[in-house]
Amino acid sequence: MLVSDRKTADYSPLTPKLFTSRKNFPTRQIRRGGTQAASMKKQFPLTSPDHQPARVVEQIKSDVRKYVKRERKKKLPEGVDFWDFNCRVGQAEATAEKKHVEEIVKAIDEAAASGSEAVFIEILATPGHRLGGKPKAE
Repeated sequence: MLVSDRKTADYSPLTPKLFTSRKNFPTRQIRRGGTQAASMKKQFPLTSPDHQPARVVEQIKSDVRKYVKRERKKKLPEGVDFWDFNCRVGQAEATAEKKHVEEIVKAIDEAAASGSEAVFIEILATPGHRLGGKPKAE
């Protein structure tokens, strides 16, 4: 079999098939204030018949970290200093609470420890502006 015949886009032998498909990890483009902001809105199952619960939780955390890293690499619009993230985490969409992006992993661990079957995560990337400090030298 030639390398070009392999379908490597959706399959990697090192990652579990639970979250490898783009359908399981949706992103969409939203217009806010004239600039594009991407969001990730997903209900992640915390149990899987094929995987150990600890590995499922680690995969969820890995997917969230990859998403945030990918969004931070995107080109900034004119006049924007950084990408900011508005996050909500909870057992369901209706009960999700606002969290800082650094608190998402801890919230996932808390949801897994509480014995819930799924965790809802919403991350909205928005343009951020620095409030103070020295102006940039040009």
